[in-house]
Amino acid sequence: MLGVGPAGCSSQQLMQQQQQQQGEQQKQQQHRNAAEFAQQEATAAAAAAATAAAAAAGERALLQQQQQLQQQQQQQHQQHQQQQQQQQQQQQQQQQQEEERQ
Repeated sequence: MLGVGPAGCSSQQLMQQQQQQQGEQQKQQQHRNAAEFAQQEATAAAAAAATAAAAAAGERALLQQQQQLQQQQQQQHQQHQQQQQQQQQQQQQQQQQEEERQ
């Protein structure tokens, strides 16, 4: 018979209990590790999604800026053309007036 430990348990029984406890602790630790890993993955996925959303928003903002710039340029171009036409009309009127005087 093996040596007897506390409360009449054999040292073999104590060893088995310790091994079972260690096994349980390892399982629990593995579950915790898996949960932490899943949490990290979820966090990383959320960060990636947020980054993608920010990039898309940035692209939209850039497109809007470009469109606004194009519109401004077109307006400036139209204004410039209108000014040129007005100048031409004024010159023609001046010429007509001068011709009428002569």
